[in-house]
Amino acid sequence: MKEATGLDLRVLAAGGTIDFARDHIDLAIRRSDFPLPPSVDTTTLAAERMGPVVRSDLAEAGGDTLPLLYSESRPDAWRTWSEAGGARYTGAAIRYQHFYLAIQAAEAGQGVAMASIHMVADAIASQLLAAPHGFLPDGTNYLAIWPADAIDPRRSRLIGWLKDRLTAPVA
Repeated sequence: MKEATGLDLRVLAAGGTIDFARDHIDLAIRRSDFPLPPSVDTTTLAAERMGPVVRSDLAEAGGDTLPLLYSESRPDAWRTWSEAGGARYTGAAIRYQHFYLAIQAAEAGQGVAMASIHMVADAIASQLLAAPHGFLPDGTNYLAIWPADAIDPRRSRLIGWLKDRLTAPVA
């Protein structure tokens, strides 16, 4: 990526508000699930799309009664998906501290996780995971966020590159 844009990328797993100065960040990617201050500019990269995922061999065996893998970092994901028209699951709940842990548990065959298409596209393409009921928009978007007063002509190339990658799995 550095050759294409002349930028050094640093990946920090975080959510919520951003302190650009403290963290030495020029551009952040976040879901639109928190209020944005007026001191930032944004552009939408892709819509968030969520759906249940299960290890492929368990989906073939009828995974609708497997344990539901919940994430404390997205506690309403199952409810939001069901309200958007998703199928009902009846399995017992198992809770994990983070979204990625629930996805890893699904990969290990521990149950059915609610996941973002953007986080599991490769696992589905390789047939490690299956998404038996597909993915539905959850009402949030992934945003590129930067300080409103920051000028960097390389930003548009990076944003274009990110949009291409984020929209490819759901096209």
